[in-house]
Amino acid sequence: MREPAPTGIPSKLLPQLADFFLRGFEAARARFSPPISLEGFDVESRGRPVEDEAEREGREAARLRNEGLTFGQIARQVCRYRGRPGHRCKKPCADRIRQAHQSYLRREEQRRTDRELTSSVAGEQIELAITHLR
Repeated sequence: MREPAPTGIPSKLLPQLADFFLRGFEAARARFSPPISLEGFDVESRGRPVEDEAEREGREAARLRNEGLTFGQIARQVCRYRGRPGHRCKKPCADRIRQAHQSYLRREEQRRTDRELTSSVAGEQIELAITHLR
């Protein structure tokens, strides 16, 4: 082992414990062919829930913004009120779409970071445990 054994564990038991953990990890790896992801276990509880329409507008705005459109042009394409009689997509709609776009980008960045941290930390911990057990 590369690290000293935790206090309280007799050194005579370490090889048996290492073998036990190694067999457990290998059995879990064989049983779950796609590795288990911890991504679904974390719950985003920050802030108020996001409306489906705002999420859609933000996602579409991000896609169209990458194509080089202005928020006014994007608002005329994705505004949730554009089908209502008498509605004209002007600055208030463009502002709402811009805010939805910014919120969407922040959420996506947070999700990406959480996914990377979760997968890298879980993977590193398992690999570290297996390495230490061998």
